[in-house]
Amino acid sequence: MSPVMPKDYFDFRKNQILKSAWECFEEKGYQKFTIRAIAKKIGVSPGAIYNYFKGKDEIIEELHKWNLLEKKKLFDQTAQKGSARESLGEFFTNIFQSIPEQELIKFHRGDINLWSEALRQKNLRKIFNENQEDSLNNLVVLIQKGIESQEINARLNPKALAGYFLALWKGLQLQLVLTDDLDLNAYLEEIKEIMLGNTWQER
Repeated sequence: MSPVMPKDYFDFRKNQILKSAWECFEEKGYQKFTIRAIAKKIGVSPGAIYNYFKGKDEIIEELHKWNLLEKKKLFDQTAQKGSARESLGEFFTNIFQSIPEQELIKFHRGDINLWSEALRQKNLRKIFNENQEDSLNNLVVLIQKGIESQEINARLNPKALAGYFLALWKGLQLQLVLTDDLDLNAYLEEIKEIMLGNTWQER
């Protein structure tokens, strides 16, 4: 019988595998993403990875869940700000302006790689849709708060506005990854200014 690993060590190693897997996924995409590459990054044998995951598809599924859960945590933190406008502005800053440009592009490339797999794998698409709906509902609550405080134009449909913000952010991710010679910092500032502009009531 194999010895039972303490839970804290098991969780540490599992998180270490997921972190290394995310780095490999950012760099290589799905086709060149291998158990061997993950094992090499953390200095273990490929066989050791199978103590934690059945294979690369299960790792991809866990990455998808982890990635979207981290975004939910970030949204929940920023939603505590004093106003809806401040919350949305800080959320935008955190996902697009809080890390150096090359790291930002790598992170969003990983996101897009996950989306591409969600097109092919029903289990990943289900996770994506569940979390998309969760993000939409969270934004609706925040927008309704802004309408009640007379920050946000009451004529706007909260669900449609929430969908607009999500579509804007996902479109920006594609632009960051695929557009060459983009003056990133200036462009993001301009987009942020527009995002926080026409939506809001004049005070």
